[in-house]
Amino acid sequence: MRRLFFAAGNTAVPGAALLARIAFVLIGMQAVQVCAETIFDVEKVLAGVPPVVAQGATIALQDGQVIHRVKIENLRALLEVHKRIGEVSKLQATLAIAIHREANAFAIPLPGRNLILVTTGMMDVIGTDSGMIAALLGHEYAHHYMKHALQRALQLPEFVYGAIAIGNDVGREVGSRLVAARAANAAFGLMHASFSRQQEAEADKVGTELMSDAKYDPEGAIRFFSAMLKLYGAKPTGYSDSHPGSEERLAKAAPTVLNQSYDSIAITLKEQKNWRSLGRIVDQWLKASPDSARAWYYKGIVLKVAKRTGALAAFEKSVAYDPNFYPGRLALCIELYVAGRERDSIVCAEYIPKNELFNEYVASTFKHPVYVGGIHPQRVITAQDVKVVERLMAQDR
Repeated sequence: MRRLFFAAGNTAVPGAALLARIAFVLIGMQAVQVCAETIFDVEKVLAGVPPVVAQGATIALQDGQVIHRVKIENLRALLEVHKRIGEVSKLQATLAIAIHREANAFAIPLPGRNLILVTTGMMDVIGTDSGMIAALLGHEYAHHYMKHALQRALQLPEFVYGAIAIGNDVGREVGSRLVAARAANAAFGLMHASFSRQQEAEADKVGTELMSDAKYDPEGAIRFFSAMLKLYGAKPTGYSDSHPGSEERLAKAAPTVLNQSYDSIAITLKEQKNWRSLGRIVDQWLKASPDSARAWYYKGIVLKVAKRTGALAAFEKSVAYDPNFYPGRLALCIELYVAGRERDSIVCAEYIPKNELFNEYVASTFKHPVYVGGIHPQRVITAQDVKVVERLMAQDR
């Protein structure tokens, strides 16, 4: 295996050694944060509690010599929100708490399962406020939903090799192995922190969407970030910070909360088939948030129901602003088929999850699960397959 070195005059630092040190530090930090305390499965803790208890009743948790009493109503509120967000995210996760005075929470991927860990300090902050609890758990579920831990693992070599390159440059300039190593470590820390902040911002946005999908008031996110701001104070986000500051998170939450508030209204109007009111709401929505994928999705629906032009363009904007907003993508793929662009429709559909959404696409278009691009060819070629292929081939002539 090729070895990497920091060149600094007659000195050299093996890159593999740096990689090992960094990996050890990262693993060690996680172990200190997560494994230093006893972890209590919330569902198991509540399993032995009678259905009816006095208001304010507590249950004792023991971690070594420390005994901490947690309000049963707080645990039940936490578990209820956990179940509802788990349902809408379609993810399985174990909810646990740990005795620690710091207000914190973690999304931890474990072999074969996901873990969401909340500290007792955080439980003191959120109490039984279902909106604040949903904001917290929505954020942690979003980390699992977006596979952020895997992304960090995949990005680690790029950070390491980037740090090695910077260490090499500094080493050549100053001729010091120690300064080169320090520069490399600092560079790695800054790159990793920047990537982490991006993920945290993404988890805030997706988490607010998840809590709204679970029918919790998105204003809970504002209350949650305000509480954290009050607890820890306003602190500008630094280059080496792994999380954005509470003030920044609160400012960024406001547009997302606005979107989710409009979205909740739009869902109700769509279910009621109140297209005129939906059209008015969507126009207001787009004025307030012109880059909202969901707003453009509903705009397309209104135009399509009214049999007016522009539905396809609206769905295209929805997907352009958020490629992972699957209702918008499904609508676009179907509309491409309706417009006679079968090939584009099939290519679009390759990015639809293979679940009930994909089944809806099939039922609304080719009426048959035709797969292209080497996904899943049918064992038996039917007359319907032949017809579809002939139509696609005719477009190339």
